Order: sequence, then structure tokens, then C-alpha cells
Amino acid sequence: MSAVDDPTLKLGLLLEAIELQREATAQAVQTLVQHTQGLDAVVREEIGITLREEFAELNAESVAAQRALRALGRAAALRQSLWAMLLSAVAAAAPLALGLLLLPSEGELRGLRAQEGALQERLRQLRTAGAGIELRRCGSDRRLCVRTERSAGDYGANGEFRIVKGY
Repeated sequence: MSAVDDPTLKLGLLLEAIELQREATAQAVQTLVQHTQGLDAVVREEIGITLREEFAELNAESVAAQRALRALGRAAALRQSLWAMLLSAVAAAAPLALGLLLLPSEGELRGLRAQEGALQERLRQLRTAGAGIELRRCGSDRRLCVRTERSAGDYGANGEFRIVKGY
């Protein structure tokens, strides 16, 4: 038998080869762990950068939205103030306009006062002439009747006349 054929030698060489493979594998795993840790740091840094950029953009957009909402609020308040002033002006002007349209002017008032004086004078004249009598419709036929002064007595050939009350 030759020295190479010896099973113990083969087993020894095989164990040595396995040990070398194990060390090479351990070295490869160690290198892989180091690369993984390096990649982990790079990925974490990239994620951090991306998150910071996204949050900065989100912050800028929220600030812009906040400004836009404040501007809308100011515009709405201004619009509401203008409507309130307009409605107040209309509410104040309406009675004035109605007064100008419906109430008589100074000249018309003077004319109405003069007309009232003339009517008062004419009423006085009518009362003096007997216009103070009270006429009504009486009975089922609704005939014209007059209130008379009973204590004044009857007149005429048959007492058919009486003194009218209020004359």
C-alpha cells in the first residue's frame, strides 16, 4: 500500500481541507458582516437624508397652506365687513329714501296747512248754517232720520216739525 492510500492520511488531509474551508468561510462571513454593517450605515444615512428632505418639503407645504388659509380668512373677513357696511348703508338709506318719497315737502306742507285753515273756516261756516245735525238711516227700510231736541217742543200745524239737536 502506498502512503496516499492510507485512510488515516486521507482523513487527516480531508480534516485539514475542512478546517481551511471553515476558516475561509468564517473569514468570508466576517467580511460579509463588515460589509453589511457598512451598508446598514449607508442605508440608515440615506433614509435619514430622505426623511429630512421629505419632512422639510412637508413643512414647507404646510407653511404655504397655513399662509393660504390665513389669506383666505382675511379675505373672508374683509368681504364680510364690506357686506355688513353695505347692508348698514342700505338699512340707513331706506328710511331716508322712503321719507323723501312719501312725506310731503315744505311747500306741500304749507299748502296743506293753508288748505286745513280754509277747511276749518268752511266747517265753522257750515256749523253756523246748520251742518251740525246728525243724520242716520233708521228702521227696516233704512230711511233717513235726524236726531231732534225733545225739550224744544213741536212746531207746524200738526206738530210735524221739531228742533234739530246740535243746531
